[in-house]
Amino acid sequence: MYVWDFPGSYDPANSPWPCYQGNRHNDGAFGSWLPTGITDVAFMYDALASGGVSLTWNFPASGAYGLFDLSRAVVGKDGAPGEFGLVAAGRSVGLDGTLRYKDTDARMGERYVYEVRESNDGGVIHVTGEIYVPVTVGSLSQNYPNPFNPTTQITYYLPEGGARSVRLVVYDVRGARVRTLVDATAMGGKYTVEWDGRNDQGQSVGSGMYFYRLAGRHFTQTRKMLLLK
Repeated sequence: MYVWDFPGSYDPANSPWPCYQGNRHNDGAFGSWLPTGITDVAFMYDALASGGVSLTWNFPASGAYGLFDLSRAVVGKDGAPGEFGLVAAGRSVGLDGTLRYKDTDARMGERYVYEVRESNDGGVIHVTGEIYVPVTVGSLSQNYPNPFNPTTQITYYLPEGGARSVRLVVYDVRGARVRTLVDATAMGGKYTVEWDGRNDQGQSVGSGMYFYRLAGRHFTQTRKMLLLK
């Protein structure tokens, strides 16, 4: 205990900072947060049939809880999460002590880490482990960049559940095949290939509109792209 003996009457405007070492922790450290008192948080997640994930946190059934903010970070190729971005704010815990959130914006084939913070003071409650969002449907993304010169990236998705044959072919506006980019058997997941603007003979093709078509078991999809030279 520390006691200050002021001469005369007490004036809050002239008194020293009322918390020893300058913050509410009494530790003198800038940017510290109070412990939340919430321990033993149980976490579960499940894939959504339409894409994304359903997240559930179970808190101990002990009294009332405040509001919580949820953030998400993408796990890079090095296995480390990037910068966290807010995905939901002011979420409340149910009467059963459960906090639920459906992240329909989570992209298939990506890996994420989620973080729960108290809305009022930002104290971290829980950080999940790495979460993989499974690919539930086959799809073909728009190439990037588009228009392009001389190369572009094409990303496609194959549903999880075993190996399957897949073909990715580029056609010109007449419907003639220009380049077969993929003709293989592959497991489900996210894939990215590059087209360098050349045909199957290794020759550069001219500027113009081209179509690329993904064909797998039980699904096909076609998109167009523009090569400008």
